[in-house]
Amino acid sequence: MKTIKADQNLPVLDSSYLIQRLDRPRGNTPPTNPFSFGGGYVNGGLSEELLKLLNGVCIFDYMGAAEFEFGEVPKAFNTLAEIRKAKNLALWPVAIGAHEPRTPSQGAIPQDHWDWDNSLRGEQVYVLGDERYRNELDHRICEFAQFDQAMAESKWTTGEKKFYQSLKEMSFFSRALKARMGDARAAEYCHTAGWLELNNGYMFFIDTNMALVFADIYDVPEEQRYCKLKKTETGEKE
Repeated sequence: MKTIKADQNLPVLDSSYLIQRLDRPRGNTPPTNPFSFGGGYVNGGLSEELLKLLNGVCIFDYMGAAEFEFGEVPKAFNTLAEIRKAKNLALWPVAIGAHEPRTPSQGAIPQDHWDWDNSLRGEQVYVLGDERYRNELDHRICEFAQFDQAMAESKWTTGEKKFYQSLKEMSFFSRALKARMGDARAAEYCHTAGWLELNNGYMFFIDTNMALVFADIYDVPEEQRYCKLKKTETGEKE
């Protein structure tokens, strides 16, 4: 696998605050429009054409917060298109546990609050994003798997200083991973298989088919696909 070194002169990424959950399509059941519950833009700002295209790829889970309904989703997709235009968009794998949680000075939860579930270690995830930020994105995704609930509930603060940037709504990332592993306690999360981060514009997946389709939508060149994936009947890892 090609080793990618990040450009040290790159601007620092924004904190990840909004992450849209993406579910697998469910047979012939028509998807419910998740953007029709609040007072936001029609289809969350997505065009009818794009929404119809994506309905065959994924279902946008209802996130319950207005921030997801005022055009942030299409902005993130446009950011990915701009990254591709600049020839920096890539698809790569990361194994959960490959990066340990960072220290409070780096913006993460302090060590005495770590709650690592070793059963997730080694689980494969596929990332679609700006390859110049690969190390940072890998770190964040490993942290999402470890601190999903804590991040959403904004715990572990000291006065006005937060140890990390919490998510607005839960990603259910760790639970979806456990569902993929066959954990019956997480079975209700088995449909969630992809995530779109809205603040910086990157995606990550536990479903190979969804990862490949989005790589194809953005026409990611073969030389920037750092994992050799094949479409499967279920989208699960082979």
